[in-house]
Amino acid sequence: MTETVKKLLTNITVHFFVILICGLLINAAIKFDTQAAYITGLSLGAAVSAAQVFLIEQSIDKSLSMKTVSAGMYAVLQITLRNLLTAGVMVCAVFVKGISVWGVIAGLFILQSAAFALKRKGA
Repeated sequence: MTETVKKLLTNITVHFFVILICGLLINAAIKFDTQAAYITGLSLGAAVSAAQVFLIEQSIDKSLSMKTVSAGMYAVLQITLRNLLTAGVMVCAVFVKGISVWGVIAGLFILQSAAFALKRKGA
């Protein structure tokens, strides 16, 4: 694992706990879902965010060792896989009663917030 991936995963973990606490407090006041459904949704979204970090690193490493045409095709397939992973967890959130859609959405945005925080630190 590269240092950037380690930092991203650390940021994802920190952001997960911050969003978890804030979301549980908001959910206690507004009651948009059950607490368990929110935690499950947020955990699934955060897991997909972490998996995407690993998939991006793998894609970059592998495509750098390929020919240009093959690398382009491989990059497109990896992007498609990551999008299918995101769509799959969203479909589960919509159709499974015990998973909060809002939790999943918050979990999926953790990658973006972690990357933004990392960029702001100048790493």
